[in-house]
Amino acid sequence: MEPIAAGSAPDVDDGKAERYDLGLCLSGGGYRAMLFHAGALCRLNEAGLLQKLDMVSSVSGGSIAAGLLAVLWPRFVFAGGVASNFDIYLHRILEFSQVFVDAPSIFKGLLNPFSSAAREVAACYERNLFDGSRPMLKSLPEKPWFVFCSSNLGTGSLFRLSRRYVADYRIGVAYNADLPVATAVAASSAFPPFLSPLRLDLTPFSWKNDKLDPSVGAPVPPSRAVLTDGGVYDNHGIEPALKRCRWLLVSDAGAPWQASKAGYWNWFSQLKRVADTTDNQVRSLRRRDLVARFQAAKDADDRGLSKDATRPDYAATRGVF
Repeated sequence: MEPIAAGSAPDVDDGKAERYDLGLCLSGGGYRAMLFHAGALCRLNEAGLLQKLDMVSSVSGGSIAAGLLAVLWPRFVFAGGVASNFDIYLHRILEFSQVFVDAPSIFKGLLNPFSSAAREVAACYERNLFDGSRPMLKSLPEKPWFVFCSSNLGTGSLFRLSRRYVADYRIGVAYNADLPVATAVAASSAFPPFLSPLRLDLTPFSWKNDKLDPSVGAPVPPSRAVLTDGGVYDNHGIEPALKRCRWLLVSDAGAPWQASKAGYWNWFSQLKRVADTTDNQVRSLRRRDLVARFQAAKDADDRGLSKDATRPDYAATRGVF
């Protein structure tokens, strides 16, 4: 990888995909992924790459790791490209890994008609991950740009929550929307069906018909987003970053596929295996496409096509998976 300068990223979005030097994607995978990514972030810091990140896109357990990183970012003291006090992040993430979130949140959500499991998870994040505070998306740093990915059951598409906007390619973009970071992380990590869905009222926000995909039909009116785990749509968190970053680092902490000798004699075990197989196939296709893009970019470099503008989109992003 050639040297990457630590520059500043703009805080506006004109509807076009801005190009950044270095992006990082943190996959889903629960607490295992959270701790895996904490180790990856520690190594990036040691290598002097953490400060050079322009964008961080995350899903599920990766969003827990990214959410804490975003909130603590202003407190890091960088010297020679390395955060000398990165241990404040590691200590907090290790402490949070001892917190039992699932069952208490499920029971509280069931017993309280005015709440839900996902809302209780968000409250738990504020108490234990963010040390009793309520940081907002608008308070996050401009650089790196943190994007938390969730899946919208209403539109069947990726729902993105960030400092700059919240967006869904079937609904549009709300540029001035502000939400608690804990809500964004909870929406991204709302594992179905027990911690899902997180229902988000979209009517208070001002929506524009930007970033829409015309191939899927007319825009959906913004009313309510029914959000579940971001891994349902994209478990690697690559969708927002793939066409934006010149270099892309993908930290994949997803569980490896396991062969099985079971006979699946009942409908329930068979249905679960079918769902797992379908999910594994989707992830495999994304991995293959991503690695093929990285290889195409390398081949273009080898042929001397140094400028991204002179090469096709699928060969514009270099990376490590």
